[in-house]
Amino acid sequence: MLFVSKALAEKAPRIKWESAKVIGNIAHQFPAKLEGAIKNLLVNTEHEGTVVRWSAAFGLGEILKLKTRYNKNLLPAIDSIIQREEKNSIRKIYLEAIKKSA
Repeated sequence: MLFVSKALAEKAPRIKWESAKVIGNIAHQFPAKLEGAIKNLLVNTEHEGTVVRWSAAFGLGEILKLKTRYNKNLLPAIDSIIQREEKNSIRKIYLEAIKKSA
């Protein structure tokens, strides 16, 4: 999980978004090792590229659905992201994840 989490910080948008999708798809296998991934995914929620932000939303949403200890801090962060996100399609990913994490 560490190398994929680090790849989120790469300069190339394609690497950022593909890494976020990988994390979203395998997070359930590493529920106790998500801190670095969450940190870098949160950074990518502010990226100028829509696909990078969409992929970050997917990754964070999948992590949120796992109902781990990270949700205590992740939920307020996602609420803040929803307020500033301009794309409805990205906000929808977060809102659906919140519903499934309840």
